[in-house]
Amino acid sequence: MKSLYAVFSVIVVSAMVSCSSPEAPEYLGFRDFSIQNVSMDSALLHTELAFYNPNTFNMELKREM
Repeated sequence: MKSLYAVFSVIVVSAMVSCSSPEAPEYLGFRDFSIQNVSMDSALLHTELAFYNPNTFNMELKREM
């Protein structure tokens, strides 16, 4: 009976640790700022944003403006 309790405890603790919610990436700043294609009514701005990912898995930003 004690071994069953120990196995159940390990499973519960493992589930609690592995199912934590992901943390938001931290904004570090921008780099390589440039202005391209300037005209009288518009301008194209280009930059790269730097983030730190505190999670143990990779993330990819999908939104482009």
